[in-house]
This record gives sequence, structure tokens and C-alpha cells, in this order.
Amino acid sequence: MHSIPAGGAARRALATTSTSLAADEAPKQRADAPPRQGFNAPRTRNVTATESHAAAVSQTGWRQTLLRLSGYYSEGSVQMRVARILYEACSAQAESDALRTACALPDDFTTRFNLLVLHMWMCLVRMRQEGEGGAKVSQMMYDMWVEDMEDKLAQQDFKWLEISKFVKEFQHTFYGASFAYDQALQGDDSALASALYRNIFNEQTDAATVARTVGYVRQQLAAVDGVGEEFMSDGVTPWK
Repeated sequence: MHSIPAGGAARRALATTSTSLAADEAPKQRADAPPRQGFNAPRTRNVTATESHAAAVSQTGWRQTLLRLSGYYSEGSVQMRVARILYEACSAQAESDALRTACALPDDFTTRFNLLVLHMWMCLVRMRQEGEGGAKVSQMMYDMWVEDMEDKLAQQDFKWLEISKFVKEFQHTFYGASFAYDQALQGDDSALASALYRNIFNEQTDAATVARTVGYVRQQLAAVDGVGEEFMSDGVTPWK
């Protein structure tokens, strides 16, 4: 299990991997090799955790009984499933064309990384209300994020030592951004604007765009906070 780190923010790995993961600079592939599914490559259609869960709860009779007997509704299974559904929802928002366009952000690895961290942080804030169960789901989400970063780097032919180095830098960046957002929650909109300006826009945008993004974050925090018990039982969010 990966522990949530306690270090400062680091950005050099993002700049390095963003360049390396760009489509026109990806590692060359042999003509006879099968296509790789990199971060910038089209994704195959997989059944999501949300779809799988919806199919399971729609079962009736002996099928539903079998699910209960197999442990589908045990505490650990529910927490793992909720963590996966929440992570998928955060990932979907991070790749939203509409959100990226509204924030005037480039379509690249750094943008998706920063937006993913932002939406994960919103979920982690909400889970602080859920006691021990929320803490467990938060850790599961974080572990999924680390594994996802490792997979994306591996798909681009980075060596294990390079992956380990970059992921450590990603973890520091995750912690630094989350800490900045937490501190901003204790202040006014100008504090949140400053945190977003640094961590989402890398200090390269105009005041109107930052203000619009502050409004979005405030709205989404309120929406996530307004989700009832289904947040922890089914992974319901305003995004999915």
C-alpha cells in the first residue's frame, strides 16, 4: 500500500514526462509491433466499475442472493468498489473537453494530471466526514492513482527506475497541491485563486479564467458535499 506522502510540491517530473508522453516524441515502435495504448493513444472500450456495479445491483432472485453470499456487499468489497468508481469519475472529469476548454488549458498530460489531482482532492475532502471508512476509501483511491501513474509510464517504455523516480515526484506534487487547496479552503476566494493559479495553470493564464475556475471548484465542492449516503455506498458524484 502506498502511503500518502508528507513532502513538498515538485514540478520537474511533470515537465519531463509531459514532453516524453507527447505523441510526436513517444518512443519509436517497430513496424511489426502491435500498437500500444499510451496516455495519448485512443483507448479501447472497457466496462467501467460504475457499469459493472449497476449490472450487479439490477440482479434479482437467486442471482442477488449469490452476490451476497460471495461477499459482494461486504464492507471491504464495497469500499474497494466505491474507490474505483470515484477514481473513474475523477479521471473522466480530468479528461473532459468541456472543462479543459472552459479553463483554456492545453490538451496534454500536465493538464490531465493537474485536473485529476484537483478532483481527487474534492473527493478526499468529502470523505473526511466519513470517519474510518472514509479514510480507507481515500487510501484505496490514492493507491489506484499511484498504480495508474505507474501503468501510464510503463506503457511509454520507461524503465522501472525511471518510473519509480517520476512517481515519487508525482506523489510530492499531489501532496503539495492538496496541501495548497486545503489551506485555501480556510481563506477566501483569493486564496483559492492563488492555489489554482499555481497548481492548475502553472502561473500562465489571465485573472478572468482563474476566477471562473474558482467558481467551478466552489460549485463542485458544494455538490460533492451535498451527496448523501450513496457517496460511500455507491460512489455517487456530481460528475458521473
